[in-house]
Amino acid sequence: MNMPDIRKFSRVDDIRSYCTRPVMLKDGRIVATDSRSVLCVDAFDGEVAPLNNDRTDNAIVEGLAMHDDPARAWYLLSEVERPELTACKDCNGTGRVRYTDCEDCDGDGVFQHGNHDYTCKECDGEGRHRAADGKEHVCDECSGLGLGPRYTSMQLKDMPSDARDVDAVLMSRFPDGCEYSPGNPVLIRGEGWKAILMPMRNN
Repeated sequence: MNMPDIRKFSRVDDIRSYCTRPVMLKDGRIVATDSRSVLCVDAFDGEVAPLNNDRTDNAIVEGLAMHDDPARAWYLLSEVERPELTACKDCNGTGRVRYTDCEDCDGDGVFQHGNHDYTCKECDGEGRHRAADGKEHVCDECSGLGLGPRYTSMQLKDMPSDARDVDAVLMSRFPDGCEYSPGNPVLIRGEGWKAILMPMRNN
């Protein structure tokens, strides 16, 4: 079975707990989401936690229901030309980077003086510095996938006027043997799984 790796649809250091691991919807389906995409699988033998967020649960259920719309057109992903991707330059293809908190701003990225907030110049407002002995984080540049450049455009057939192309780095998680339905969002499906992917934003 050509199944996407569900671990690539979560972000372990996201502040939203339901984005850090596969979760179970109220209807019992297993999903993983990084907020830009959702993967729903028929079966998963790993550890799962309840989603426990009604608004997000309802939004995912509504998105997955679009797969049942008979008016949607479906195309083979194998017929789409995939842009050539290289190893992410920010993490050297590992998908992970190490940071330590900025000592000047205590990791906040800003500091207060009187009634005003100022961006920390030492860390450019990031609140952290790259360091070999720092804490490991998911690489923001490639979303932990180890590929780049970020926002490399991938053109799908019949995309609507209110949506742009899709991010080729995010699309790298899906196998050629699956089908996609253009739209906003883009729907993707294969044997034993279905997914939702938000297209890149219009400028």
